[in-house]
Amino acid sequence: RTPAALISGAVMSLGILGSQPIKEEDDALMRVLKRANILVGIGSALSEILAITYSTIAINKLAEISYPATASVADLIANHHELAWIGTNIHFLFGMFGFGLLVLKSQFFT
Repeated sequence: RTPAALISGAVMSLGILGSQPIKEEDDALMRVLKRANILVGIGSALSEILAITYSTIAINKLAEISYPATASVADLIANHHELAWIGTNIHFLFGMFGFGLLVLKSQFFT
C-alpha cells in the first residue's frame, strides 16, 4: 500500500497541481496534450487509490477470517484472494504507467 500511496502523491503534484496552463499561442497538439495531462493524472491517481483499496480489503480479510492450511502463500492467494491480488497489481501498474507518462510529458512541456 505504501508504494501506491507514494506514487499517488507524486501523480497529484505532476498531473493535477502542476499542470501547465493552456495559452492562446499554443497550437492544437499542445492544447490537447495539456488537457490530456490532467486526465492522465486523475486516472493514475484513481488507479493507485483502487490498488490501495484492494490491498486493504485483502489485509482485512486475512486478519478477520481463518482459512484452512495451504501448502504455500501462492495457494492461499489463488484460492481465497485472487481478485484482490489481480486488482491490486493491475491498478498499481496502470498508475505507474500514468506516472511515467506524466514524467515524460513534464520534460516535454518545459
